[in-house]
Amino acid sequence: MDLERELSRRRLLQAAGGVSVAGLLAACGSDTSDDGGDAAAPSSSAPPASSAPASSAEATTGAASTAADTGSTAPATTAAEAPTTQGTAASGGGVSLQLDPATEKGALEIFDWQGYEDTAGPFWTRYTEGPYGKSNPLKFTFLENDQQALAKSAAGFKTDIAHPCLAFTKNWLDAGLIQPWDVSQIEGFDTINPKLYEASVFDDQVYGIPWDWGYVSLVYRADRVDPKELSWNLLLDERYKGRIGFFTDGVDIIQVGGLINGVADPNKMSSEEIEAAKQTMLKAKKNIRTFWTVQSDAVAEMIAGNLDITYGWPDAWFNVKDGLPPEADVQYLDPVEGRLAWVCGYVLMKDTPRPGLAHEFVECIPTTENAVALMDNYYYGAAGGGTPEALAQVKNKDIISTFGLDDLETALAPPKTWLLQYLPNRAEYVKAAEEVKAG
Repeated sequence: MDLERELSRRRLLQAAGGVSVAGLLAACGSDTSDDGGDAAAPSSSAPPASSAPASSAEATTGAASTAADTGSTAPATTAAEAPTTQGTAASGGGVSLQLDPATEKGALEIFDWQGYEDTAGPFWTRYTEGPYGKSNPLKFTFLENDQQALAKSAAGFKTDIAHPCLAFTKNWLDAGLIQPWDVSQIEGFDTINPKLYEASVFDDQVYGIPWDWGYVSLVYRADRVDPKELSWNLLLDERYKGRIGFFTDGVDIIQVGGLINGVADPNKMSSEEIEAAKQTMLKAKKNIRTFWTVQSDAVAEMIAGNLDITYGWPDAWFNVKDGLPPEADVQYLDPVEGRLAWVCGYVLMKDTPRPGLAHEFVECIPTTENAVALMDNYYYGAAGGGTPEALAQVKNKDIISTFGLDDLETALAPPKTWLLQYLPNRAEYVKAAEEVKAG
């Protein structure tokens, strides 16, 4: 079954992760009720066209202000609850969980992005056709974006598993919401590239199982755009004034400005570098027609001929290509400064009564059928998609060559690619981006 191809990247790098949980609750509310996002049983229909949520630049201005004004910090936790030494790989040593899925009761509750509940993709076939698929079915509740998911969970919403971007893992950990996975009990985990879960490793324990990942770059029409160099500074080219779209996310705006300025690491920008990036992006703003919140809008504008360049995720590149005539030369920029990239995955809630079933569920991720379904229908990278078997079954081979899926060691290494990491000063990035958009 083909998933709807207009499904756009819903939640990339929402910008509230650097502020306190209290700030998140102030920005997002503390509603603990089920807000209409439940699917009582797995859906077998194609997901509806979904769009990226409203940027946290709008949704979290109050949160950023609260953190700045009060100096509040994340709730204190014990060392055992919140290890803070981050590494790049882990064996799962030291994790002691009682995993007995046969005795666990009830549906496995998953707090996920709409569209990923599909069971005919087949994303979750290993689980749904396994020994617990009928007795303990999957039940999905849909989150809106990263900061909303964190705030709702901190306010008391109960689930077994959640699906944040892994750069936010420490925020979930500092809030005392999650526990490490026992990766020694997850068949196939050792086939996943450690770079994909490094942002979720603390004290050599893995708190996030990666699944979907992808790049951030510029989609552009090479039949209309002639870059002076393959660089993010294309945003500053006055020849394309009013022909450029960019995502409203605060972190991305400032990180791109930092890359144009030549920062050593966009994940570790100082206050001075953030200010300089703001000034660079104020110059870019003069050329930007729109800061969009819904990627499908940017795709539609490209197809209509109103934009020639836009920030985009991998699916934007494919959807623009598909929507234009063959003679349109649509390219996905490989900038000299490097692409940004995100990784999202599953965290295990600390108080789940179903840890065994949760481990059964994430065993779907390294499977070939899961990886191929994600790559074919979403054009993202899949954590389990680096094996020759999986790559051989991908229908669109362009995704392999364009995104380097057959050589992740090279493709994911900086400065070619900058995987988003935890940002302790995330609120500072967001504040600077707000000033760009208001300027």
